[in-house]
Amino acid sequence: MVSCLGRTAASLEPRIKLSFEELTDFCGALSKLPCRLREANGVHVLQRRVADCREKAVQLLSQDLAGAAELEDCIETAHSLDIHFDELPLLKQVSVKTLMAKKRQ
Repeated sequence: MVSCLGRTAASLEPRIKLSFEELTDFCGALSKLPCRLREANGVHVLQRRVADCREKAVQLLSQDLAGAAELEDCIETAHSLDIHFDELPLLKQVSVKTLMAKKRQ
């Protein structure tokens, strides 16, 4: 699933974000090539970083009272990786709810 989730600063062209699944599939395809590409290692590192971030998001979403700082840190990490994964929108919702609850106290 490729979706247009933003625009680049340099142009008005839609910016395309890969999904985690697409990135994982791409890593698999790179591994099956009969030759080795220097850039493949960087793609595999990116995939591992996204997987770690996604696991952290799942962990935070499973907690009853995840900390606002932890939620924001995970969201910022996900944005810096520029890869979409399904838990991100829910993580943002939980973060907003957590911040709103804190303000009410």
